Amino acid sequence: MKRILIEKKGWMIVFCILPVIFLLIGGPSRAIAQNTIKIGVLECFRGTSEYFSREWYNSVKFAVEERNEKGGLLGKKIELIPVDHEMKPEIAVRKAKKLLLEDKVEFLFVGMASHICIALNKIAPTYKKIFLYYGGVADSITGSEFSRYAFRATINSHTFSLGVAKYMSSKPFRRYYFLNPDYAMGHDIARTFKENLKVYVPEAKIVGEDYHPLGTKEYAPYIEKVVASHADAIFTGTFGTDFIYLMKQARSLGLKSPFPFVTYVNPDPILMEQLKEDAVGMTSVHIYSMAVDTPENKRFVARFHEKNKDNKNPCERWPRESGAIPALAVPMLFAAVEKANSLDTEKIIEAFEGFWYKTPVGWWEMRKCDHTLVAPLYSSEVVSGPNPYYDHPWLGPNVYKVDGMEASIPPTSKYNPRCY
Repeated sequence: MKRILIEKKGWMIVFCILPVIFLLIGGPSRAIAQNTIKIGVLECFRGTSEYFSREWYNSVKFAVEERNEKGGLLGKKIELIPVDHEMKPEIAVRKAKKLLLEDKVEFLFVGMASHICIALNKIAPTYKKIFLYYGGVADSITGSEFSRYAFRATINSHTFSLGVAKYMSSKPFRRYYFLNPDYAMGHDIARTFKENLKVYVPEAKIVGEDYHPLGTKEYAPYIEKVVASHADAIFTGTFGTDFIYLMKQARSLGLKSPFPFVTYVNPDPILMEQLKEDAVGMTSVHIYSMAVDTPENKRFVARFHEKNKDNKNPCERWPRESGAIPALAVPMLFAAVEKANSLDTEKIIEAFEGFWYKTPVGWWEMRKCDHTLVAPLYSSEVVSGPNPYYDHPWLGPNVYKVDGMEASIPPTSKYNPRCY
């Protein structure tokens, strides 16, 4: 009898101690989870788009590290979970679901590319988390494919096309050949550039138009048509290593520098290191430029470079044009979260819609009706000679500014019914 009582007493002690043990083991991990905000970052870390995605991810990481150094967001540390979507919408959707359901991320960030953003827009209402896009430029992302859970904090096709058309109105070029990648972004920027040429350069003529598959390596047939058309300039949205092939072959086949390439693509060190003087004459437009002469921008450039000066990837040492966008867009989202003072999605949407944010290069607005960014544009050309950043040709200091309200896509019912 005594033995039975002792055994019962022993088991009672075990039952009392076990919850304490589980609390001690599980408690800290749960506390850490509760004090951490997880963000899923969907990029393409392979192929022709790899270095763009790595540059964007580095820019996101810069913004998050600065935020964590200041105490995080809403008192919580921010953790990034990078994932490769392989430039395939079905893979992006599958991995996004895992991030949302298993990793319990609070936000999804996406850079590359428009068709990925469109695919994710379709699942966003199911999971009701904020998706932030800082790379996809197709107008339809925030137009016909709009999702109230997705926000685009970068340039779009219309904005780019208007900015570059206005810039080219100050140049003597009037005969344009269109050569663009054959997917949503390529067709969007071609269409909108045509529309804006009619407004800003009404005497301009389009002397040819072609669309090539992503991953094209042989551009001679296209260049021969350009030469035969007697074009003054090529308008192109070709990017990445595709653009390197295009430029090198164009220069070797007679379109010598500084024959202008009016391009959606911003110069980056990998392009410039390979193209060198062949890149001179390339015109670029974006919502960020290191050449914007403000004290805030100079401090931003210095901070970014100090943190990344030893980076082996030359694209990540300076906050160059499109690569810098996440470093400004992510803090904008964080500021909206702070305004909401909550991680509740509905409260963040309410705070982010119509939100104004001061960046080192001017005020940015997240337009309420379509969740697209209204921001000033900066245009310039790649020039020869020394520059403060790289040992090869780079964008010149003569920056042409276009007002953000003028450049923004018109809020019509055809574009997005919410805007009318």
